[in-house]
Amino acid sequence: MDTCKQTTLLSREPREGEDTTSLPQEIKTATRKTHTELNRLILTRLPHALPPHSLKPDVYATGLSQFAPVYATFELLWKDLLERHSGVATDPRCDSLRKLYIPELLRTERLKHDLTTLLQVPSAMMDVRMCEPNGLVLRAFLEHMKLEVSCRPHVLIAYAWVMYMALFNGGRWIRAQLLAAGDAFWNFNPNSLQVFGAEADLKAETLLRFFHFGGSHDGEDIKNDFKHRLTEVERLLTPEQRQDIVLEAQQIFEHLILLVRDLDDIIATRQSLAKDCISPLSALSVRHMLPTGLTDLIAALRQRLHLTTSSAVLAFDPTKKDDWS
Repeated sequence: MDTCKQTTLLSREPREGEDTTSLPQEIKTATRKTHTELNRLILTRLPHALPPHSLKPDVYATGLSQFAPVYATFELLWKDLLERHSGVATDPRCDSLRKLYIPELLRTERLKHDLTTLLQVPSAMMDVRMCEPNGLVLRAFLEHMKLEVSCRPHVLIAYAWVMYMALFNGGRWIRAQLLAAGDAFWNFNPNSLQVFGAEADLKAETLLRFFHFGGSHDGEDIKNDFKHRLTEVERLLTPEQRQDIVLEAQQIFEHLILLVRDLDDIIATRQSLAKDCISPLSALSVRHMLPTGLTDLIAALRQRLHLTTSSAVLAFDPTKKDDWS
């Protein structure tokens, strides 16, 4: 059970004989097993989102919509924390977090762009669904995140390291696979796709902004700046705070593994709706736009209707006039 323990970020020097292992290395060591498992799960599922298994980007959109609220939530918590303490000359809780905050790293707006285009939904509606998503597994992760950050703001460092560094490592490989699918794959409604009146450019790069960074260095300069800042921030952390960050990094990977496994059920639901002649992207839009529980009710009613119709067909006897009355 989560407990709340208030701590502050204070400048300190390593004690004599104290372990000087870097924080990233501590995280890497502590999360090696779960990190490997998460990579395995993603790598075995990615081919199913691409040709020849998928001819449209609907499976990719499903996966992206599962992870988007994670970025949106921790970035909003971080921004709100800094804003609440703006103007405070020396707030030890926020000094390190403010130093580590790099606007060019933020992914929320890029995710919103990609998903509104892929799902063809209004931007305002996507704002709501990224902050208040459906799905018990995802909501449980976000609630855990909010509680931990409210109690120990410095654990935001764990979210920043895990979620942003993922983009620079495996994320670049994933981007290459997605780009290799070609513009024809992303041009899923080739002649007349419009996103609420605006003509959309469906080149692959325009639908993969999440994986791209501004500037001419493909984000390498931003990554190096982030790592340099983290090296400085480490010196401000107490051993207890470092332990909090490492433990939270472990929790992040465990929750991400649950999210990937939950995708299996989500995609199965989408495919079931697709069999009933609902377009995959429309089905995904329905799942993410309607209130929690309503999608399950619709699915149950559809199944009930399917069973009733099937029973009627099986019971039909053309020799009986009453069957037509």
